[in-house]
Amino acid sequence: MPNTFIKILCTFLLGIISLSFIGCSSDTTSVDNLYIVDIKVVADHSFIPAGFEQQYTATAVFSDDTSSDISSNVSWSSSDTAIAKIDAMGLVTGIASGSVTITASTTFNSKSAQGTSELEVQLITLESIELTTSSGDYQLDLKVDEIEQLTATGVFSNNEKREITSEVTWETLTDNASVNNSGLVTGLAEGLAQIRAKYTSTDAEEVNRTISGMVGKAIPLSIDISGKQALRLGATTTLAALASYPNDAYLDISKSVTWATSDESLATVNEQGDVVALGLGEVTISATFEGVEGIYLLSVSSKVVDHLEIQEGFNASGNGKVITDSKIKLRQVLFVLYSPLSKNAYYPTVWAVFEDGSKEYINDDAYWASDNLENVFVDPSRGSYVFGKSLSLLSTKVTAYYGGESTSFKPYVVLPIPRTLAKITVEINGVDQSGKVVDINAGDKTWLTAYAEYENGDIEDINTKVVYSSSDSSKAYVLGLADTYLRARAAGESAITASFGGEEAVITVNVK
Repeated sequence: MPNTFIKILCTFLLGIISLSFIGCSSDTTSVDNLYIVDIKVVADHSFIPAGFEQQYTATAVFSDDTSSDISSNVSWSSSDTAIAKIDAMGLVTGIASGSVTITASTTFNSKSAQGTSELEVQLITLESIELTTSSGDYQLDLKVDEIEQLTATGVFSNNEKREITSEVTWETLTDNASVNNSGLVTGLAEGLAQIRAKYTSTDAEEVNRTISGMVGKAIPLSIDISGKQALRLGATTTLAALASYPNDAYLDISKSVTWATSDESLATVNEQGDVVALGLGEVTISATFEGVEGIYLLSVSSKVVDHLEIQEGFNASGNGKVITDSKIKLRQVLFVLYSPLSKNAYYPTVWAVFEDGSKEYINDDAYWASDNLENVFVDPSRGSYVFGKSLSLLSTKVTAYYGGESTSFKPYVVLPIPRTLAKITVEINGVDQSGKVVDINAGDKTWLTAYAEYENGDIEDINTKVVYSSSDSSKAYVLGLADTYLRARAAGESAITASFGGEEAVITVNVK
């Protein structure tokens, strides 16, 4: 420790500022002329939502260029306690909309010093919570007596994200794991573990999120396999295995299952679920875990691609709105969220059109690129999520490449205009089924597509943003996010609800 700094600390002990330090020298004569040049007041964010807290720190910068954290030895104040209040340790609580100045002040060597920081309190709402493990995974995987720290991230109505781990209430939904007030999970016994984080706002609106996983091993109720249902001869694809558990829990167990093929002359599959199409015909791919088996029927054909086609959003039948070579208006994105749940992304998909007129979804295997990343950005980690960055009436070319073929559309960027949501609808094969009864056979599945209709007439594909729920998941359910297949499990009736922006659309599913 520099000698000057030791002397500073000793002077604090003598009563100039009441601090507790260890290892001081009695020589304090050289600090008599020392003074605080500045106090830096900092926090993680320049804004907080009303009802939330934020910790501030105060760092003193001395005239000899040394510095020290004096957060617990300053007087904290807010310029307007009706907007935000701050306690003696620098913890701020947002109360009402507005801007305040947070001040940290003290006296050193008979000289006063202070530092300030501007804070904005916003009347924004918490829309959702994301839960992740210490490694960034979205599901738990731990052994008995192992611990795992969870992080809760709040997604707010202005598209901002911030950590809220200490501000949510943690609870366990199963007996296989425990969780403390800080989100630290402990595995207690083998089986399914579910941990929930919830936050209740001042108007009693609750937002919650549940993370599921396994402690050791957990026997699933069933296994669903998702992936391409048709491959061209010589093509490859990767399948995913999803295990269903009680309490509507679904876990990706793709790396834990045993994969097998019914005919290696038609298709092979390795331990990662990678499939290679070798011969023409239909082949069954199976995934087995803890004695439970899921099966998947794959068709291999020799059709030749005639051209590529870009559609707006995803329609399972391949009959979506074609936007190849079209000019598409994008709203400027002020806050880019690189997530399939982003409210600001435009989602095109690319399809292979064969000589016989049939189509195949190839978006997962295509490469997308923008010829002007300053105006229009394509998120490479998500394939074809497109964001308008800079205002420009000149079109940018966004191109999809696949198998030596390419096709493009031409987005341009305009100002973001606030829109009022009027209603949402859910379609099957282009037909609105909201409020209707849909018949489906047990074991079958069909793709759902959700749309938002706004008062200004805009219609938006919100299929990657909507939240699906089932009144009886033992009869029928929808995973949601990137997989919006309606899956029928057993005979009976279940109401499937799509929720977005405070609006709902309900389909009654009759499983035969």
